Amino acid sequence: MRRSVGDVIADVAAMLIVLLAASSIVLASPRRSCPPEGDGGDPDLNALKNRTDVPQSLVQMSVSEIRHLTAVGSKAARSTWSESDLAPVRRLEATAVQVRGYLIAARVEGPESANCHSATDQDMHLLLVDLPDDSRSRAIVAEVTPHRHPTSWTEGRLRGLARNRSRVRVSGWLMYDQEHAADRTFRGTAWEVHPVTSIEVVGSDGQWSQL
Repeated sequence: MRRSVGDVIADVAAMLIVLLAASSIVLASPRRSCPPEGDGGDPDLNALKNRTDVPQSLVQMSVSEIRHLTAVGSKAARSTWSESDLAPVRRLEATAVQVRGYLIAARVEGPESANCHSATDQDMHLLLVDLPDDSRSRAIVAEVTPHRHPTSWTEGRLRGLARNRSRVRVSGWLMYDQEHAADRTFRGTAWEVHPVTSIEVVGSDGQWSQL
């Protein structure tokens, strides 16, 4: 029996609804209105914070190795930096890394320029250390951005892992956040994994699985 054009259109529409519903379970909704450069602050830094490209390869690094990367530049906007300061930072920021460590803190940040001061689209700070008893001053920051990430990366779930100082494996892009160049109480370096592209947890069998 031949089907009408209307029947075909209705079936396609129903399939699209099902697919969209399924995708909403897997991924958080991407932002629609905020440009990568944000709405203030350093537009070059914000564009790096908001990158969405997926790494094609990963360099294994420890928390300590990232913590001891050279701090360069200043807290000023990157447009004012000298080429001698900017060049080594650019080279490192082209590197995607995978870091194993212990999660000791997780919290959603407040409105900031990178997210156009949105009250709902906000980054989540994760603090990683090499050893479960290390303090925050020996930590690096890994940031989950509000673009697209699994809906399983909730603040509650990550805080639960942090309370247990769970061992995690985090992947993402190296980024130097010069705005935190002088901060040594909440973190051990201004180098971050930002944005995070993968979070894995280790099971009792020693195998890694996606969060």
